[in-house]
Amino acid sequence: ITNGNLVVGTAGKGIDFSAQTPASGITPSSEILDHYEEGLFSPTLVPASGSTPLNTNFDTLAYTKVGRVVTVTGQLVVGTVSSPSGNLTLGNLPFALANGTDKAFQARPSIHLFANGSGAPNDGYFSAAIFFNENTTAGAIVITFNSTYDASTGDWMDSGSDIFVNFSYFAAT
Repeated sequence: ITNGNLVVGTAGKGIDFSAQTPASGITPSSEILDHYEEGLFSPTLVPASGSTPLNTNFDTLAYTKVGRVVTVTGQLVVGTVSSPSGNLTLGNLPFALANGTDKAFQARPSIHLFANGSGAPNDGYFSAAIFFNENTTAGAIVITFNSTYDASTGDWMDSGSDIFVNFSYFAAT
């Protein structure tokens, strides 16, 4: 114990969860918990055309990274818009998504948003998803309404639109 903290191993190492001791110093890196980090980051919300700047009181999200699992939470509020339309992309994640050969690391987190722009069928709350591809830090927001999907959601946003997020993904490193 150092300064009230339990220290396991040495600097640059982590907690080894492997089922058996590896042979002669070989450590299976997928079974070592060697990273913990938390903080705030400033995401981007970018339509294909126009702009959707975020309200400066609600323009950050929180993240926690344990090993390779990153959890993102928070609320974003759109500020004064300028004719947004087309695809709407949430970007600038704190870590790039993992890249797997079998698409196992693609993320499609569900989110909840309040839309009050000209493209919204009415002012209200809608279910949506963010379509992140592997090895990226940005993904397109797709809204679900009346069993249909709208991938051109920029015009759904207006000043005061809210996006509530709470999702996890695997980071590349």
